Amino acid sequence: MRKQLPLGLVLEGSSSRSAILRLPRLADELGPIKSSSTRLARRFSNLVKGGNPVAGYEELQDAVVVLIRVPDSAAQRVIDELCSSGLVLTRMSFVLCDTWLDTEALRPLRERGASVATVARLPAIERNWFAVEGQLRASRLIGRVIEKHEGRVFEMKIGTKHLLFAAAMLINVLPLPLLAMAQHTLRSGGITGNDVAVLLDGLAAKTVREVTQGVRLPLAEFPADCADDLAKRFMTALKCARPDLAAFIHEQQNASAKLINEAWKNGTDGA
Repeated sequence: MRKQLPLGLVLEGSSSRSAILRLPRLADELGPIKSSSTRLARRFSNLVKGGNPVAGYEELQDAVVVLIRVPDSAAQRVIDELCSSGLVLTRMSFVLCDTWLDTEALRPLRERGASVATVARLPAIERNWFAVEGQLRASRLIGRVIEKHEGRVFEMKIGTKHLLFAAAMLINVLPLPLLAMAQHTLRSGGITGNDVAVLLDGLAAKTVREVTQGVRLPLAEFPADCADDLAKRFMTALKCARPDLAAFIHEQQNASAKLINEAWKNGTDGA
């Protein structure tokens, strides 16, 4: 039986918050570990009880895939060092981990024959969900590694990480002021304490589930279980009591409708 090749690792900066390096039993597959000094590489090796520190990039040659886990500010320098090393890059695979940088940052390696990909942990409740963006070989290799160690992978086409960013903005950032306003209005209506959090969580979870399952259209004007005539009466009351909030809801509905209609008109890939 052919011996399984180890994972290579290029490591700089703190590794304590790395989602990739915290995967269960990943250390069992580590081989050569290259850092800015052999002392730091040895410290990490002793910490995770896996891999072996090496002095030069050339010792990464036989790794099945090389994980690059460095601060974004150091990525270009490390990539340049890899390119100028004695490595034969053809047929090697490199994965830039725990980063919002896309494969454009790895272009020098790609131009020299390597297969490249990036990995970002998804900001989801499940800790070990990852988006992989890159070339097929590198993406599939890192995907197998992640799934072998109790993670889940969502593969993206190369050059589309900006769409992941857009989704994160739409789900994790833009709703924050809306949720804060919903919290405020519920409290104004007499709901207090932990009940506000429980109610918001339940309402949001139900809405997401209905939209993703196709039960509810994303262009709904009013809550699904509220009759139109009653919803219009409530909007009239809201215009009197809180004209600023009523105007904001109306503006958001119009802006959202325009955005969604454009997406449907132009197709769904957006690349």
